[in-house]
Amino acid sequence: MVLTILLVPKCDEVPVMRFYVLPFRWVLPVLLILPIAACKAKQPSAVDTATLIKQAQSGDAKAQYELGRDYDRGQGVAKDEAEAARWYRKAADQGDADAQTRLGWDYDQGIGVTKDGAEA
Repeated sequence: MVLTILLVPKCDEVPVMRFYVLPFRWVLPVLLILPIAACKAKQPSAVDTATLIKQAQSGDAKAQYELGRDYDRGQGVAKDEAEAARWYRKAADQGDADAQTRLGWDYDQGIGVTKDGAEA
């Protein structure tokens, strides 16, 4: 299979560029499969989620932020924006900058909490 492109002609010439597509026929399927594989690879297992919940309940700020993110995305747990905001709040109160940023965004947009510009 050959893809032919005609360029803007100069005077009487008609320049033609030919690209042979056949050697690259494997590129499209790979580009379609990679995002799907990457998405499946990022989903946490039930064991990882259980461990994360235990760490978050024990007071680990980073685990609290990550658990809030998981609730936001519905990864490993049911999607629950109010629960996500609760975990973000716990992490933010311990000084986690990512949680503070996300909690501010949630208050600004009213995601999982009542919209409150002053709190944001």
